[in-house]
Amino acid sequence: MHLLPMEANFLSKFNQAVNENDNGISASVNPQAQAIALSLITNPYTSTKTLTSIFETLTSRSELPGSITHPHILALLSALVRHHPDFRGQVCSIICSHYVLPSTPTRLLIDALSILFAINDGDSCAIADESLFLSLCFRPCKASLRKWLLQNAGKFSVRPSVLLTVMLGFTKDPYPHTQKAALDGLILLCDCVEIEDSCLVEGCYSRAVELLFDSEDYVRCSAVRAVSKLGASLVVSKHEKSEIDWSDAIFLQLCTMARDMSMCVRVEAFEALGRVRMVSEYILLQTLSKKATPATKDKSYQGQYSGKVLNLPAAAAAFAFVHGLEDEYYEVRRSACHALRNLTDLSAKFTGQAVNYLMDVLNDDSVTVRVEVLQTMHQIALCGHLKVEEEHLHMFLGTLTDSNSLVRSVARRSLRLIKLSKLSLFRSCIEGFTRSLEVYPQDEADVLSAMFKIGQGHGKFVTSVIQEAAERMEPSLEFAFGFDEMKTAALLVLAISAPVSLEHHICTIPPRIYSYAVTMLGRMSHGLADIVTQSTLLFVLSNSSRCTVVPISKFYGKGEQALHPLFLKEEETTERLEDHFQKILAPVEMVNPCLGDDILVHDEFFNCMNTILQNVKNMWALIKLGCIDEVIQTLRNWKEELQSFSYKSSKYAGALAFTLHYLDTVELLGQSWLQVMTPKNLPAYGMAESGQLLGNLNKSVIEIKTRYIGLSKEVRLNILELMVVICTLRLIDGEACCFKDLVKILSSAISELELMHEEGRYNLPNFVTGIKNQCQENNFSAEGLLNNPHLLLKALEHFSLQPCMLSGELRHKEAAVCPHDNGYLKPLPFVPKLPAGIPLDVVLYNVSNEDRLWIRITIEDIYTQFIFIKLEGDEDCPKQRKFTVVAPCYATPTAKTFSLKVCIVLECTLLETNPHTHLHGPKHEMVLLCEETEVYFSVAC
Repeated sequence: MHLLPMEANFLSKFNQAVNENDNGISASVNPQAQAIALSLITNPYTSTKTLTSIFETLTSRSELPGSITHPHILALLSALVRHHPDFRGQVCSIICSHYVLPSTPTRLLIDALSILFAINDGDSCAIADESLFLSLCFRPCKASLRKWLLQNAGKFSVRPSVLLTVMLGFTKDPYPHTQKAALDGLILLCDCVEIEDSCLVEGCYSRAVELLFDSEDYVRCSAVRAVSKLGASLVVSKHEKSEIDWSDAIFLQLCTMARDMSMCVRVEAFEALGRVRMVSEYILLQTLSKKATPATKDKSYQGQYSGKVLNLPAAAAAFAFVHGLEDEYYEVRRSACHALRNLTDLSAKFTGQAVNYLMDVLNDDSVTVRVEVLQTMHQIALCGHLKVEEEHLHMFLGTLTDSNSLVRSVARRSLRLIKLSKLSLFRSCIEGFTRSLEVYPQDEADVLSAMFKIGQGHGKFVTSVIQEAAERMEPSLEFAFGFDEMKTAALLVLAISAPVSLEHHICTIPPRIYSYAVTMLGRMSHGLADIVTQSTLLFVLSNSSRCTVVPISKFYGKGEQALHPLFLKEEETTERLEDHFQKILAPVEMVNPCLGDDILVHDEFFNCMNTILQNVKNMWALIKLGCIDEVIQTLRNWKEELQSFSYKSSKYAGALAFTLHYLDTVELLGQSWLQVMTPKNLPAYGMAESGQLLGNLNKSVIEIKTRYIGLSKEVRLNILELMVVICTLRLIDGEACCFKDLVKILSSAISELELMHEEGRYNLPNFVTGIKNQCQENNFSAEGLLNNPHLLLKALEHFSLQPCMLSGELRHKEAAVCPHDNGYLKPLPFVPKLPAGIPLDVVLYNVSNEDRLWIRITIEDIYTQFIFIKLEGDEDCPKQRKFTVVAPCYATPTAKTFSLKVCIVLECTLLETNPHTHLHGPKHEMVLLCEETEVYFSVAC
């Protein structure tokens, strides 16, 4: 293979620079040779022959005496592996032979090990054994190197007992960063293995307790986590009699950190308190009391109260949670609420007292804290301990009209589970719901569902409220309701809940009320979709409008013969009530409604999606025959069938989104195929231009490849084959302007398919082989491929759609963005020609820290600006992230008012294409994660 002139020139200069002055005797490589080698290595078009020559030169230099004193050779080898994985085995062999040696300096040895770990994808390699790890531990080196060694200890083959001892020793290192790394290593070790030596665990726990009083806050944070993790392991190893004492001691030890000077330490302390699963009730009650209770007054535990006091009094827990709920930082308040939620099932008395303090936090300035408090209330309600007093009810109901939709939603979930003892409290609760409807009509569906649930638990109160409002609910002569229609729908839903109440004593509700409800069937069935289907609801209303309430004495026996108090039609008074209930109220399968979960989707839904995906392959024969109308109609019928399923389960949301997306892709593929394959003198009428269709098809496939997590092997193979087909179609269509990008994507997809073929997991299709041969024969040149499209066309004739199957849980990346408290009537202020801030509430779903997200701002389709979103967090790919960001808009016009559009885009770094021309923006293809949202501005007065 002949080298290109420029490449050959660079290689000659590299060899000349290497041999300059020393004639190959010295191991060093001068800076000019380093720069040339690095440019050739990082260039994706550099030939294998050139790279092999560079590798051989570096190898020969590594074999010379003194090579280990020149780290630049190792840096070039690292760049070679990173950009050209084919050299992975050879570089690994060179590093193991010449760099991982006892005589190698510590800094260079660690750099060599870093490359080996990267080559092995983070797994341990054979040379990284226990002896090498221990030798590095006892070498004199810088603190940064000891930190690296502790952070990568899991990649060495070291026995857990040895590793635990080493980590414990490094906790006494003079440098705080090393101490932190050692504590984090102890935590990871406890997560991975079970340590049987309780004395060793107790020694590590005692050392972690000592570091709770370190001067550095990041060391104290790690010490809190270590005390929590090691303490849990210690409790398990103790006998039953001493388990509770040790657990109480650990809880008290963590309570001492709840008043630390550092906000981060306090957050960690409350997170750790929430993980304790066994605490005495009197200690829990002490956390809500300022004075020492008689039970804790003279009791002490083993622990450390301060830097000098080694006796841990039980009164150390005094007011711990109250201080956390009143902390100046919202992060601490949120953590305190979260810890309370995890401890609610340990003591009913503690939970009842905690509710009084939580009520005062409902008006917190932070939305995150308010949501956390309401979720804690919901958990308490699930345990049956939520008792709302009359003086606190107005604060609880105030959250129903909160400005944040999530706060309102969680508040409704909690209120639907409470038990009210007085009619006046129930009436206030219903008024709170109706007031929420008036302020936020968009919440109607959730409000109706919550009112139905709370009505089920208060049947006798429901009848009183409905009877009082019955006259106002009478329609006029024009058959229009006498007062607000939305409020009428809410009261009618409340009336429906009375007959299915679980209470024994309910009063009569006039049957005509249910007749009125039939006229609002659509509105109510939408709100009760998670409880009952529309057809069942219609059946209930039809029967209820002709029914009477059966006397309780007639149907209530004694003991096991007692029946459920439901309503019957007059002619069915002898039928068992339970059978009638099963007949008229048969909603779709649900989980416990108290858990607030969505409807379970039947397995038939998942099978239906797989059946459709299997049958898509039959559409290809029709596409090749030109029957595109029939294909489009069939695909759209399938999409309508899928969308008709009543589902809200997140388990199947990703699979459904993928199936609909895949059907759209097949529809675009059929239209593009017909448009490109049709002779130019026989245009395909009724369709867009081939360039537009192929562009949309390319974006659709890139979006599938980028957005979906958990795709099966068959699906990934289908996507790769589609990428080959799309690139080939675009080449046949004559897209010379992006020839380099097309060839690059085409080569990458074919290489990936060939790799699977070589591993024996895939049979390479004939069309892929044909396209590859044509490209190689024409040397991937524009002249050969663009001027002879019939060669590619002949190879593409062998393509056919393959079936694919979904397996397991499939998730997809989504986003939602909305301007905070903004609308047409409440525009944001700005000064013309000066930057303006846009407060945005952002929600991300299934997005990892490695994803590159941007906020795209567009003004009148003329000016586009991008703002990078930096993602942080412990989890690699959490299901949901919520945060608020202020995005700057730099190009404000000179008008008095204007609007712009914002959205979230994902940069697709999987495709190696030429960089885009966006200044300070994405350099690769972009995938839209949400619809554009309009933001309004007005000149500040």
